[in-house]
Amino acid sequence: MVKHIVLMKMKEESKAKTEEFRELLVSMKENIALIKTLEVGVNIKPSPRSFDISIEACFDSEQDLQSYLDHPYHTGPILEFLREVTNGVSVIDYNI
Repeated sequence: MVKHIVLMKMKEESKAKTEEFRELLVSMKENIALIKTLEVGVNIKPSPRSFDISIEACFDSEQDLQSYLDHPYHTGPILEFLREVTNGVSVIDYNI
C-alpha cells in the first residue's frame, strides 16, 4: 500500500476559497475509484510556517498512485483549482 500526502499553502487572496477547495478535494473519493482512503484537513492553528490544507490518500500500489496522478479528474478540475488558489505545495509518497 502507498500513502500520498500533500500539504498546500493558500494564496492570501484565496483564503476565502479554502472550504470550496476542501470540498473539491473530498470529491476525488467519489470520482477516482483508485483512492482507497482519503482524508482532507484544514489547518486550525495558523502560523508562518504552517500549511493551510492537506490531503492524505492511500492506494494499493505505486501504479495506482500514478494512475490517480494521471486521472482526468485530478489533472483537470483538481490541479486547475490548486494552481489558482495555492502558492506552495509539498508532497511525500511512501510505502506502508
